[in-house]
Amino acid sequence: MKHNMKAIAAILASAVLVTGCFAGCSRKGSASAAPAAAEATTEKTETGAAETAGSLRLGQVTAIDGTSVTLALSDQAMDEQMGHGFDGRIPDQSGEMPTPPEGASGATPQMPSGQTQSGEMPTPPEGGMPSGRMPGGTEHGRGGFEFQAGSETVTVTVEESVAAGLKVGDLMLVRFGENGEVQSAEPLGHGQMHGGGQMPGDGQMPGGGQMPGGPGGGMPGQGGSASTGTAASTVCENADGATYTSSAADENAARVDGATVTLNNVTLTKTGASSNTETSDFYGMNAGLLATNGANVTVTGGSFTTDGAGANALFCCGSGTSLTVRDAVIRTSSNNSGGIQTAGGGTTTAENLDVETAGASAAAIRSDRGGGVVTVTGGTYVTKGTGSPAVYSTADITVSGATLTAEASEAVVVEGKNSVTLNDCTLTGSMQGTYGKGSTENLQAVMIYQSMSGDAAMGAGSFTMTGGSLQAKSGDLFYVTNTTAQITLSGVELTPANGVLLRACGNDGSRGWGAAGSNGATVTMTASAQRLVGEILADEISSLSLTLSDGSSFEGAVNPDGAAGRVSLTLGEDCTWKLTGDAWLSAFSGDLSSVDVNGYHLYVAGEQVK
Repeated sequence: MKHNMKAIAAILASAVLVTGCFAGCSRKGSASAAPAAAEATTEKTETGAAETAGSLRLGQVTAIDGTSVTLALSDQAMDEQMGHGFDGRIPDQSGEMPTPPEGASGATPQMPSGQTQSGEMPTPPEGGMPSGRMPGGTEHGRGGFEFQAGSETVTVTVEESVAAGLKVGDLMLVRFGENGEVQSAEPLGHGQMHGGGQMPGDGQMPGGGQMPGGPGGGMPGQGGSASTGTAASTVCENADGATYTSSAADENAARVDGATVTLNNVTLTKTGASSNTETSDFYGMNAGLLATNGANVTVTGGSFTTDGAGANALFCCGSGTSLTVRDAVIRTSSNNSGGIQTAGGGTTTAENLDVETAGASAAAIRSDRGGGVVTVTGGTYVTKGTGSPAVYSTADITVSGATLTAEASEAVVVEGKNSVTLNDCTLTGSMQGTYGKGSTENLQAVMIYQSMSGDAAMGAGSFTMTGGSLQAKSGDLFYVTNTTAQITLSGVELTPANGVLLRACGNDGSRGWGAAGSNGATVTMTASAQRLVGEILADEISSLSLTLSDGSSFEGAVNPDGAAGRVSLTLGEDCTWKLTGDAWLSAFSGDLSSVDVNGYHLYVAGEQVK
């Protein structure tokens, strides 16, 4: 699951919010935050240019020599990129500012006009405070911050424990004094290193995977308590025809905490925005219904309506927690508000749901950090917002016999080492924009990628579809970048919008999806009893292995403009291939007589073979 509208301020802050799926079977819950992270100490700098005086800069590690770390500095100060008055701090959930790090001025943030509001933060954007992702992004993780190195470098001396956890490519937040001296340099926290870095410290996962302990476990070395906000009603007994409402920020209308309950024909209405949509995405704060802490919840019938940023309708959080929902109607209106959401290893089962979401970054079937298992049978799932696929997976998600429609987004997104399996589904995507300023990001119906956000473990993503139909109303049918992927198709009616069946390629790195030049795709595609139509494109840093079997046919070209990435094709005995343009392969296996060049040319390992 991301494509969500999330700001970067939180991941650049000195304070790290540690949250989890904890509550109690009482009428009201509580919210709390962890203490600030420790600062690194610094001893020397090799810059001191006037442009750095009194500023905050992002720095990317370019060399490590013992405790001496060299950083390439961003081309802009953070207050220029984030707006005047940004000082690396964010308010806690109460709206209060944390204590400034040592060396900070502690001055009241300035408004864009240069004026201040005494003792107050500038008015937050609609939908609550920033939550650690870039605005304009898409489903979680797709809002990576664009790091642009300038001409300046700085060398700092850090503590041994900090140096031990750093790697070349990691990002640090550097605070300069009024005379251009370095006051502090801290690795970015929050488990996310947009820009390709990884979380320093023990237990880091390759590619920014989830930290040990899972949801609620906190970051290594961090104290503090977890928070899921409050609950208007904590449900401990079965209910029939009950009504649950909430209009408060960060509050569930109903929460089931560790109990086993059945809810029949209930009506739930939730308004009020989340103060931290990332906490809402990971742990269910501000959701309409939250099942957590090993709860076993069965919902039959009823209606669930939310209107507030970060107000997912039904949320299953945590290993051992299960949510089964049947024959319900679900409507969400605001950004970051999915239909059914699973995170932290929960198990969700859905049957014959009628789900519609209207906001951005609001997938109908959605998962987030820690993943889980989601099984959906029947029903209709429609999304209307940008960056809101019908299915966003950081889990193992299986959908059978359902209609899945994204009216302004990809139809399906698989992030990292996770999977989507579709059986006899009608799947339609209509991505309307690339969501990122100046991005050269692709348009597609199905996307498999690694965001480097820490929301999904590094590894092969999987998309399997049997029967049914897949239509792209804009862009490519499949797009794979910055990851390894397995695509398996059998008996699916495929309709690409622009003639491209599959694009396996790198990206410009502006969204944090790896480093440009080394963030290509490695794809294995298998087609059984399948008709494939469209071009296959693999750039020079990507590869594809395509196998056709069981009477499959392929009508299309492969890299028609010339050899680029490595593409091997295996054509089964009863399979055919008709070229619609030149084809450049690194390897071919099969009977060349089954290839109709149709007036074009087939090249294998640089030699024309037909």
